[in-house]
Amino acid sequence: MDRFAFWADFFNANEVRTVTEIGVWRGEFAERILSSCPSIERYYLVDPWRHLPDWNKPFNKGDDEFEDVLAEARRRVSPFASRCVFLRGRTTEVELPEVDFTYVDGDHTLRGISIDLIRAWPKTKWLGGDDFGPIWQHGAKFEPSMVNPFAAHFAEAVGASFQIFGNQYLMGRDDAFAYDGDTRLLPHIRSRCRWERLFGY
Repeated sequence: MDRFAFWADFFNANEVRTVTEIGVWRGEFAERILSSCPSIERYYLVDPWRHLPDWNKPFNKGDDEFEDVLAEARRRVSPFASRCVFLRGRTTEVELPEVDFTYVDGDHTLRGISIDLIRAWPKTKWLGGDDFGPIWQHGAKFEPSMVNPFAAHFAEAVGASFQIFGNQYLMGRDDAFAYDGDTRLLPHIRSRCRWERLFGY
């Protein structure tokens, strides 16, 4: 599944104008989305871009390397600089703006995904994310990734519609949850959690 094409299709179909991306890394997702979605007027890039002593994941590099990673992210989105706002910090350290859509692909540990979803949900109409898959994403050497099942349980707790597309997930408020885009991925989106698809019952 091409996640870039999938989300670009979603943004264009729903005329998404404001986006927050949590967990930017080198800016590939932002670059691809901004180049494909002319309707986006403001794109917020949220990432600490620094070594985090309490984060046991393979992307936790040294500060010097993170400066290079940030420079690459800035270079990738430079053609769209007038539409971009960089917010350097964790979601507990920056003021998240109110937006149409938030894409979460940052800290996948239980602590990280919990904080990011709780912080982001009140500020967004739709919320989607990456890596809804096996918990041992990076092997036993690293802390498990808990996007699955936490995102599904979070959606249930806040009364959000929820669906998965490959390893991508999407949740939205009932009055805003409509999508008529690439229906090859699933027959349609339902306004309820598809527990049988997630957990087999």
